[in-house]
Amino acid sequence: MKRLTASLFLVPLLLSASCQKEAGTPAPPATGEKPSATTSAAPKIKIGYVLHVLNDFTQVIKRGAEDAGRELGVDVEVVGPSSPEATEAIGMFESMIQKKKDALIVVPMPGDVWVKPIKEATDAKIPVATANMTSEQSTSESWFGQDEYQSGVILASEIRKSLEAEGKKSGKILAGICAPSVAVLQERYKGVKKGLEGSAYQITDAKDVGV
Repeated sequence: MKRLTASLFLVPLLLSASCQKEAGTPAPPATGEKPSATTSAAPKIKIGYVLHVLNDFTQVIKRGAEDAGRELGVDVEVVGPSSPEATEAIGMFESMIQKKKDALIVVPMPGDVWVKPIKEATDAKIPVATANMTSEQSTSESWFGQDEYQSGVILASEIRKSLEAEGKKSGKILAGICAPSVAVLQERYKGVKKGLEGSAYQITDAKDVGV
């Protein structure tokens, strides 16, 4: 399922990257001419994927993107800083621009600092998609993610099922957020609170737990 999701995510970006390539595609050889070695096969599309952080959790995303790339016959390079530092991630993103990738994907955390680097990419005719988080003022052509509020509601439901299966009908639940200032995580926390309404469980304010 993870591979299918990753594949569906990459397909629209591949179409966009293909359109960019078509603009510079050389004319086919005249009748009777043999195609040269350089034009006989289309070059493999190259996609860069910059995560907000690369750790044990996001390794799953990395493997999914790479698996999807192999299935679709494209080259996917996934990178990310060891800690959620936007400056380092932006440096990696700009390196992808210099490598002249055909398309780029980024988790723009926080969105406002990514407006300029994303514009640099699109100005260079490289389509950019954002994942999980948004950069609303940017020139990114598409965003892929989930309803974070509803995700929190579902998470709360599963927590309740798990606790009730153990005979725990009430109690205090400690909530932790790795980046409290990030809007999508705030929405997820609100969803968890909503999902616990009507129960005997109490949830704490969201605590900053780092990454």
